[in-house]
Parts: sequence; C-alpha cells; structure tokens
Amino acid sequence: KYGYRVKDKLISLNLLRSPEYPATEARGIHKFRYGVYCGQNANDVEKVGYKFVNGLKPCYAETEFSLVNIDKDSIITETLKPAYGASGQILRLYESSGEKTVAILKFDQRIKSVTLCNLMEEPFKVLPIKDGKVKLTFNAFEIHTLKLN
Repeated sequence: KYGYRVKDKLISLNLLRSPEYPATEARGIHKFRYGVYCGQNANDVEKVGYKFVNGLKPCYAETEFSLVNIDKDSIITETLKPAYGASGQILRLYESSGEKTVAILKFDQRIKSVTLCNLMEEPFKVLPIKDGKVKLTFNAFEIHTLKLN
C-alpha cells in the first residue's frame, strides 16, 4: 500500500506506516488486499489495478451504452461526475505513459458540446465535435477536465 521494493530477487511490500508517535491511531487491526499481476505494459497493469481497487459495479440498462470511447490505451478515464454548480457532466482524463499523445474521443450521440476546463471546472475552450469525435492532445502525464452537455 505504501510502497514496494525489489532487491536481490525479493519483492517486499510496506503495507502500513504505523509510528508510535505522534500518529498513535494507526495502531490496531487492519485489513489488506493485494495482488500480483504481470502485464504486457504499464497501461495494462494500471487498468487491472483500477479494476482490483474499485471492483466492478453492476449497472442495469435497457440498451448497451458507452459515454466515450478513446482510441489510445494510455489515456485513462479517471472521473465522471456532475458539474459543480452548473448543468452537464465533468469527465476527467489523464495520460499515463509519460508521452505526448493525440487521442480521438468518440462520444455518445447525446453529447452535444465538449468544453475544456481547468481543474476548478472553469471553462476556457469549446472543442469542435465532428461525427461525435473530439481530437485532444495530452502532454506527458497531463490531466484534462472536460465539461459535457
């Protein structure tokens, strides 16, 4: 949970930081869940990690639905939530491989506008949508916040 290291062919985990002082509340019973997964690349491991940590959440719908499809595996959808103090939804994505990436985001037909915002959800650029697609450039590890209407 707090770190790992590989030394002399041994992998060790540091599961809990529990100092005696001043954070005495860290003492007691703790439950941990961890797994080992060897993926093909860092993005593969990251996706499996998200599923492991967050689990699968059941959803029931009349039809199959996908809000957005992204053509690059290194772009991770981190958050989807209602916009703060406004109508619409906020979609937060980030680049996970450490490389500049140009991604094509294909939105569901119900999305009529996509606006690039800062992390405080303040809009600064309306992105053009063509055939439901938006082209978005990410710098290494960059986070983008989009407002969807």
